[in-house]
Formats: sequence, structure tokens, C-alpha cells
Amino acid sequence: MIQMPGRCFLTLTVLSRKAPVPTFHRKNKKLYTPEGRNVLRGITRMYIIDLATRLSIPVQERNIELYDVIHADEAFFTSTAISIMPCTKINGLAISNGKMGEVTKYLLDEWSKEIGVDIIRQTRDFAGEVGVALSGGTNIYRFERS
Repeated sequence: MIQMPGRCFLTLTVLSRKAPVPTFHRKNKKLYTPEGRNVLRGITRMYIIDLATRLSIPVQERNIELYDVIHADEAFFTSTAISIMPCTKINGLAISNGKMGEVTKYLLDEWSKEIGVDIIRQTRDFAGEVGVALSGGTNIYRFERS
């Protein structure tokens, strides 16, 4: 099971985008992502690979095992709807310190600069406008009502 900020649990048998899993994880200053045959090769994933490369963050495509993600320095999902969503726990085990990683935050900040929108602030503002909480049950599919 994977837990993102809040309480999103997903049972996995294979680490691939055919089930929602961390699309990227970082270990020892390098980002890893599943090989193209094992993942949805979406526009957001491609953009993150390009952005990371331009920021001199090495990216490698390879087969990913659950062990790799559990023992990563950080992990995150990507999709058009969520841009980047940190993954903080798998099977109840914290990934690193259980919080958004520094590279995840850096990529979000740089993406925000490129498009001229603070992605994190926009998410918080929207949640406030529609009266939903961003903690305690938020996941990539819904906001939990306060």
C-alpha cells in the first residue's frame, strides 16, 4: 500500500503506472523512473524528465522494485491533474522522513516559475475557495470535506 499526504492507500502488485505508483523516486542525488514499457509515458512525466535534466538532476529509467522506493530518499507521483504529488509512505513505512523531499519541492518550485503560477499556493487557494481540507484524507482523486 502507498500513502500520499493524507490517507490515500493503494494496494500494489507491480510497480508500474498501470497502477498508481510513485512515478519517480530519488536515491543518492539521482532520480529513477520505471522504464517506458512499464509506465504511462505521459506528458507530465516527460516534462519532469526534461526539467530535471535542465536542472542538472540525473534521471535514469530502469526496472523499479518496491524495495527501491521504500529505501529512497524521496518519491513522488506525476500526472496532468496533480502535477507532482509527494509519496510519503508505503505499507505504513515512511519514505525517508515521511515528508515532501527537497528535490520534489525544488521541481515544483521550478515548474511554478516556468509557468508563472505557484502550484502549491494555487492548490491551497482552490481548496479554501471550495471549502475543503488539504489534510486528513486528501488524495490524488479527491479532497475530503472539512
